[in-house]
Amino acid sequence: MEVSKQTIYIGPSLSGSRLAHATTFIGGYPAHVQNILDAHPWMVHLFVPVAEYAESMKKLTKKGTALYIFANRCKEV
Repeated sequence: MEVSKQTIYIGPSLSGSRLAHATTFIGGYPAHVQNILDAHPWMVHLFVPVAEYAESMKKLTKKGTALYIFANRCKEV
C-alpha cells in the first residue's frame, strides 16, 4: 500500500472485535489486520480508497458482485 494512502474496510465487522466495518487505515495495516489478510488474501478487496466508499458500498450490497461475494465470505473468517 502507498505510504500516505487512506483506505477503509467495507466488509462486515469480524467477530471478537478483530476488525470493524468502516475502520480507516493510513499508510498500512496494523499487525493483527495484516495477519487476517495473510490468512485470507481475498479480503484485500474489501479495503478501498476512502473516496470510493459510497460507490463500493453500492456494489457490496448488489447481489452477484465480487464485493458482495467477498463480504459474505467474511462469515467464514
